[in-house]
Amino acid sequence: MTKKDEIQKYSVFQNIRYCLANVWQWDKSFYLGFIPRIFLSVALPLATIYFPMLLIGSITNRPVGTLDHPVWLDLIILIAVFCILFALFDWISVVSETKVNSMQGIFQIRYNDACDEKYRLTDYQNTENVQINDLYNNAKHRTYDAENIVKTLNDFFINSLGIISFGAIIILLDPIILLLIIAGALINFFLLRIVRKYIENNRRNWQEADRRNGYLYSLNYSFEKIKDIKLYPYIGLINNTVDKCQKERLYWHRKVINKETLPPLADVLMTVIRNGVVYFILLSQLLNGDIDAGMFIFFFGAVTGFSGWLNSISWQVGDILTMSMNINFIRSFLETKDIFYRNETKVLLNEATYDIELKNLRFTYPGCDNETISGIDFKIKKGEKIALVGANGAGKTTLVKLICGLYYPTTGDVKLNNTSIREININDYYNLFSVVFQEHRILPITIAEFISGTGVNINREKVRECLELAGLMARVEKCPKGIDTSFMVDFYGDDPGLEFSGGEAQKLLLARALYKDAPILILDEPTAALDPIAENEMYQRFNEFSKNKTAIYISHRLASTRFCDRIILIDNGTITEQGTHDELIKKQAQYFDMFEAQSHYYK
Repeated sequence: MTKKDEIQKYSVFQNIRYCLANVWQWDKSFYLGFIPRIFLSVALPLATIYFPMLLIGSITNRPVGTLDHPVWLDLIILIAVFCILFALFDWISVVSETKVNSMQGIFQIRYNDACDEKYRLTDYQNTENVQINDLYNNAKHRTYDAENIVKTLNDFFINSLGIISFGAIIILLDPIILLLIIAGALINFFLLRIVRKYIENNRRNWQEADRRNGYLYSLNYSFEKIKDIKLYPYIGLINNTVDKCQKERLYWHRKVINKETLPPLADVLMTVIRNGVVYFILLSQLLNGDIDAGMFIFFFGAVTGFSGWLNSISWQVGDILTMSMNINFIRSFLETKDIFYRNETKVLLNEATYDIELKNLRFTYPGCDNETISGIDFKIKKGEKIALVGANGAGKTTLVKLICGLYYPTTGDVKLNNTSIREININDYYNLFSVVFQEHRILPITIAEFISGTGVNINREKVRECLELAGLMARVEKCPKGIDTSFMVDFYGDDPGLEFSGGEAQKLLLARALYKDAPILILDEPTAALDPIAENEMYQRFNEFSKNKTAIYISHRLASTRFCDRIILIDNGTITEQGTHDELIKKQAQYFDMFEAQSHYYK
């Protein structure tokens, strides 16, 4: 999907129908304010110019000195009736306006939630795709347009009704005035269109600058990066980069502002010309006796109101076009296609352990020309312990992500007990894996919530057992709130929180995997942050934990692979050797060379 396709996928009418349908689904009562507001917003200004004409006419059309007591009474009654009607209409208008405005923020929250939920539930592979991440960020920044287009559409209907109502009055006065006002509005509309076209054509120029500025701004809140900034002379370099990005953004900001001043200037000029023509025509008719003072005020108010409706609608048409274009980002992201199967699983997944088979597995990352995994075939038997070894960048972690359903094969297949994962609901498939990856993110929740993966029905005793097995319970017991201590220092005001070291974090991840107790255990460099003694203890625990489970280990430290049933050496995305540790040592090939290169660290 190209960026051009993303913003031109739906027409304006399709996006309006989409947003109105969402409003109907979320809150039908919104239309109780939407519809009355249209009629009342036109009726009130119309009454405002009609009442003075009626009042002045009732006075000026009587001979001087004939305003007796009954006439004054009629005028007071007339004023009272109009005041009551104004108050009633105004009250209904305020209620309608409040109803429309009160839902605005709620609709934006709905669209934000929809985008966030889609991002959480979409295929993991999509979350690593740069284009889809850009689409997600664009969608999040445009949820205001999705909610505001409904309000703008409401204003558009108001202005349309106002144009029809006030335009009919102006035709009675002089059609030339109507043509003059329409000409001014068209000039304003086309100038606005030029400005919006310029903004759309150049938007990506400052979006790149905004993205860089956002990243540089985030450095202020990244504790890991601040350490490097403090210890190395990066401050000057960062300041220079920030200045460069801000100057670039300011350059485009000024160009846009200069373009945006053209429509208001043209509008001022057209208003002066319009008012001059209207005054000339009205004064001529007043002096000729064709209209009275009340009609003068009435017609001039109609011309002013019509001009306001027409100018507003020209802005609103442009706004609706822009909002519709932005809504395409939201719809395109929400309709991002997932590859993995999400319907009912066709086979039962209730066994204690499983065979895993890879059939001619190939995988290429989006935007890359070269394959990361190239035609891998092997089978892991039920309960077998497999070690994947190889140099950095050989494809080990990618292969594991393919096995556990985070990536979808470019070609080939992954089978579970002879059933393709294409026929298994991916969420059911995820339940079969307890995975410990080398990289991790610890959320600002409690230890118990993190290990259990839930905030309800936590088996607290099981949490403690898993922490004990992972060798972390002694550390947790020192915390003021034990397993209810939260991560992230100072995140909660009443909880000091805690931060784990790299080795402690690995043990925490292991405890989470143990709590899940899935039939397939995957460990990706689980001892990378541990010293040799702690590493040996960890692998002894692994061997104990993985009894009666299918287990896959990734490790650079080949001494840790001896307890595995089979070792598979990956190089450039292909299998170059496989066998037991002793078998591969006897072959004296690539595995032997790697083991010998590392062995002096363990002697």
